Amino acid sequence: MNFLRRFHDIVSDQTLDFNSKIKNLLAFGLEVFSLDVAIISKIDANTYTVLHALTPDRHNDSHTVLASAFRGLA
Repeated sequence: MNFLRRFHDIVSDQTLDFNSKIKNLLAFGLEVFSLDVAIISKIDANTYTVLHALTPDRHNDSHTVLASAFRGLA
């Protein structure tokens, strides 16, 4: 199945609630772009907030995700 079709299938699936769509889209992004971490975040003034996140092992809590994202950078 091609990229756009898979994306469309996720966003148009009326059986999924919003959070399930977000989780599926993040997982899709990890796969398609060969990334280690997928994050939806916002920046408000000097505050960076992780709204949704996912690691390859499907952890979705922000502490695990940020630890995974910044491992080895210190």
